[in-house]
Amino acid sequence: MESNKLIVEFIDELYEVDAAERLAFGRSATLVIDEDNGFMSRVVGAFFFDSNLWWLENQSSSIQIAIVSKSGVQVILPPGTVHAVTTLAGDVRFRAGRSNYEISYERESASLPDSVNAQEVENVDARETTEFGVVPLNGEQRAMLALFAEEWLRSDGGTHRTIPQNQDVANQLGWSLKKLDRKLDYLCARLSDVGVRGLRGERGAEASDRRARLVDHVVQTGLITANDLPE
Repeated sequence: MESNKLIVEFIDELYEVDAAERLAFGRSATLVIDEDNGFMSRVVGAFFFDSNLWWLENQSSSIQIAIVSKSGVQVILPPGTVHAVTTLAGDVRFRAGRSNYEISYERESASLPDSVNAQEVENVDARETTEFGVVPLNGEQRAMLALFAEEWLRSDGGTHRTIPQNQDVANQLGWSLKKLDRKLDYLCARLSDVGVRGLRGERGAEASDRRARLVDHVVQTGLITANDLPE
């Protein structure tokens, strides 16, 4: 009888995950990746077994996860998605802030259920998802986002950071508040259209949550970097 165990390795830690278990990884999870990286989600993702298959779930709000087979085929998991682990062995890669991370996995069972076409799944064209949450930015948009994310971009994570109010950013850019609000609403709508959650026109007390979600996304995905900061 074949074993359904999944072997997961990160640096010097080795986990043998049984089919009845769920292995979560992140800043504060069963598999701790980097507890000092404030850019990382508490739980980035998790391996679990269901319907005679191992699966990887992206549980983060903004981090993309890549499953890379030993043959180099890559599948991208946007936040909130799940994908079958159909290859016998490979790596799980993601970025949090300025740091890249890699987790290796290996299935003890080399077979898949008859209902799964492994070649079809592995050859999925990932181009539709590799650009999750990515939109082209013009100079004004970059300047605006860099000011909202300034404390994140100037720190290495792990420290308390604040997001400026819209009026403060508008003053720094020499814009009216109405102009900034209009450009912010437009950009959030565009990002929402390509899959980013939590950015639709909330106002009042929820506006701060929208700004936090926006800053988290643009920093995590590298849409804005320290090179965009004003000198």
